[in-house]
Amino acid sequence: MSRMDLKRDVRLGSKEGALLFMALVIIFYTIARLLSVGMHEVLGHGLFAEAVGGEFYATYISPSGGFAAIHMPAGTAAWVTGIIYMAGIMVELVVGLVILFLVLPRMKTFTKSLFMIVLAEVMLVHSSLYIVLGTMIPEGDTYIAAWLFGIPKGFFVIVGLVLSCLFVQIISLKVIDFISAHMIIRDDKAARKGLILFWLPPLAVIWSSFLIPSGASAAEMKYAFYYGVLLLLLTLLSIFFISRIFTLKFRISDERGPRLDRVTAALAIFVVALVIWMVVFGPSRSAAHGLLLKDPPVEIEQSYTNYSVGNIVIFIDANGTLDVSVRLKGVVSDRSSPLDRKIYESFDNRPNWPYFEDSARVTVANMFGLNESQAENITFETSVGGGVWAVETYGYARNLDTTLNFSFVGFSFESNGYLALEINDPWMVGSNPGYIDGIEFRWGNLTFLNYTAQNYTGHNISYHYGNVSQSFIGWQNPDIWTSPTSYTILLRTPQYK
Repeated sequence: MSRMDLKRDVRLGSKEGALLFMALVIIFYTIARLLSVGMHEVLGHGLFAEAVGGEFYATYISPSGGFAAIHMPAGTAAWVTGIIYMAGIMVELVVGLVILFLVLPRMKTFTKSLFMIVLAEVMLVHSSLYIVLGTMIPEGDTYIAAWLFGIPKGFFVIVGLVLSCLFVQIISLKVIDFISAHMIIRDDKAARKGLILFWLPPLAVIWSSFLIPSGASAAEMKYAFYYGVLLLLLTLLSIFFISRIFTLKFRISDERGPRLDRVTAALAIFVVALVIWMVVFGPSRSAAHGLLLKDPPVEIEQSYTNYSVGNIVIFIDANGTLDVSVRLKGVVSDRSSPLDRKIYESFDNRPNWPYFEDSARVTVANMFGLNESQAENITFETSVGGGVWAVETYGYARNLDTTLNFSFVGFSFESNGYLALEINDPWMVGSNPGYIDGIEFRWGNLTFLNYTAQNYTGHNISYHYGNVSQSFIGWQNPDIWTSPTSYTILLRTPQYK
């Protein structure tokens, strides 16, 4: 195609022009969704949280939605948190109104004007529908905001429906006004055709998500379904009734449509936007790369891991003390996204020690059957170090070490020098039990006599490594069913050999 061909205008009233118009709307709709989600998450939730003392540390953005990873300090007022949840919607509404009434009238070219109309539609109509639909899902902004503000969810439903109806009608009027400058509109039928050309592409994009595998969750698919149904109903009302409700001021059109070179430029921007979405952010939440903006606060480390497995090392000394080392290892769910794992890895050398000290106290108390007041008196020396779990070596274990007297944990040498040290698996408690991944017993200036380590079925489980002659034995447990529920080590002081 020659340079002159690229600069020619396509007549909007032609079949070629109608198809090109709808293709442009799809392109602009996808770009607008990326921009609106970015504004919602970053300018709305993220920056407002930072402004009121919170931390905005990560985000994910896609045309189908996104999230802002935020931490608010303890004691933040409920109404402040509620405003943070509503800030994304408010930003979209304000920006959309500015585009519709201040920016759009200044646009002179076909492609720029159409993009601004689509961008305003996404900002205003989508955010209004989200006010409604967000009340129907527990993680929705308006669902949580209603609870924080202490107001009925029905309030947001009514407000969202009113705004959605209003904005669809206003956008439809702007579309007819825009199209009438490029296509002869002599009657209601022609006006409705113009509205169909505008509203059909977004609906096609939404409904196609049910036909094309996208990795979206069931909740996201459910939201998209209801969003598509509501938007379809609202646009049908607009298409069939707007020309009867409002008096259209038709004007003479020169039948000029988009220039092909500007359509090509829009397509290039669209491709760049898709590349940014797929490469930088990832195709879906479950596969999100996202952006880690800064190190998240250590207080949220446990939100990204499950420290339900650990190693225990116990050194039994003839002087009547136990050196107990609790080594905790983070477990990340197989369903965690790359962004979740990136956040988790940011804590490698930044442990939330108060949390782990509390966890270690509970662990030690469960091992030795201590009460709560005894557990509160246990103190730890902390460090980050290595450990082996099954065949995996982990270099960032949370090591918590303490020294306990025999009398504190209820043990003592018998008159004949015997010592029976019994501990319970501290993870085999509660409604969702786990198990010690690895446990090791060491002893000094004592003679080893025997051991028992019975599992759920009463079978004695032999130790997996170590050597009595070298004064240590250990278990590396593969699963909860073959793991001992308790361990008993029988020792004797040397003078009774």
